[in-house]
Amino acid sequence: MDILSKKTNLQEFMRTHCQIRHYSFQIKKCENADCNVCDTIHLPQDIFNGISFLSDPVPAQLDNDRYIDFKSIYGTETTEQYHPTLIAAMLNSERAPSTIFVNTKVHNIIQCF
Repeated sequence: MDILSKKTNLQEFMRTHCQIRHYSFQIKKCENADCNVCDTIHLPQDIFNGISFLSDPVPAQLDNDRYIDFKSIYGTETTEQYHPTLIAAMLNSERAPSTIFVNTKVHNIIQCF
């Protein structure tokens, strides 16, 4: 059976061409002439250069119930730090009692986010 972690070409492609997020998987063609995957770019260069990965949601500074609008954040580097489902899971999760973290009892708890 083939293991994906041993597929170095695939791992390199995903590292250089992809953005993996909880809600999305994005692929962007590169401009590297030596790339064995990407074909030549057919868009005008200025349009291609303006294409970015979709940004993650970022709360507005003055109102945490709203997010920064797409036009303002598109093209900037963001993280999943403000991932709504992750935040909700963290707020609603029950923390385990400290005694459960004794190494013989670690198998008794699984916390999913």
